Amino acid sequence: MKTKFYQIVLLCIAFVGMAGVVSAQTLTGDPYDTFNRTSSITQKANVTLNSVRQYTIPGDATVASASTFVWKIKGGAFVTDAGGATILDPAATSGLTDNGDGTLTYTLLGDASKESSVFVKWSSADVTSYVAVYEETAFGCYNSADPFRGFQISVTDQLEIWLADAAQADICSGDEGTVRIELPATTGDAAANYYPMTINYTVTDKNGDAVTDSPFSLELKTIDVEKGVDTEDGRYFYTISRGVLAVADVTVDDFYTITLEGVVDAFKADGTIGNDAANNKYPSHRIDVRHLPQTKQMVQN
Repeated sequence: MKTKFYQIVLLCIAFVGMAGVVSAQTLTGDPYDTFNRTSSITQKANVTLNSVRQYTIPGDATVASASTFVWKIKGGAFVTDAGGATILDPAATSGLTDNGDGTLTYTLLGDASKESSVFVKWSSADVTSYVAVYEETAFGCYNSADPFRGFQISVTDQLEIWLADAAQADICSGDEGTVRIELPATTGDAAANYYPMTINYTVTDKNGDAVTDSPFSLELKTIDVEKGVDTEDGRYFYTISRGVLAVADVTVDDFYTITLEGVVDAFKADGTIGNDAANNKYPSHRIDVRHLPQTKQMVQN
């Protein structure tokens, strides 16, 4: 009788244990096996080539333990921060995998706020670029019916600027004026990526030495949509005042050369400097300062 009693007890315990099992969608295989760029994610975003963008996904705040987030990108690289200087190496970064097909997968544990964030540098103009992510709970569950969040990415050309004034100009000693940098339009998707931009230029004298004092101001120039942009016939300019230029020796001409050295857009992408004289695009502008005639006194004979 004791033996039968023990058998009955064991059977009851087994039955109770089975009743406590909860049916769940546990993670089997890779959800990205069924991923499709155009149907799995529907949001669209525009970025500039070589720009760095941050992507954040808020997880399920009702889950007690931190979830795991599995990121996947095509057309870019994961970087450490908004500066984009350090690209994460799959060989040296835990959770980061190069899939060998132009995509990267990065698995991260959610933070204390139950969210995950990454920085991506868009280094390719691939028309099939995207960033996607899905959340997996600490219990290995995920939403198989609608797992992915992300953006279909379209990549626009890099910012281009140039000097709009002719490559060379003559002025008289004591004259003042301006030099204009032509900019892209301040509206549209591209403008949202470009502005505010940072423009760096230098000025040299006729000896090739840098001019570091008045009349030129040489600090980095930050241009945004709200200020510093002049319009003319649908074109956009940033105007540099060159102040009053006068020759050092009243009998000798001087000249200065202003050169665009570089431009960086709002998301740390390097732009290009236009150089196409046929279309009035100049990377530099030389100002020849002509000395005034040193006329002698009249002589009467």
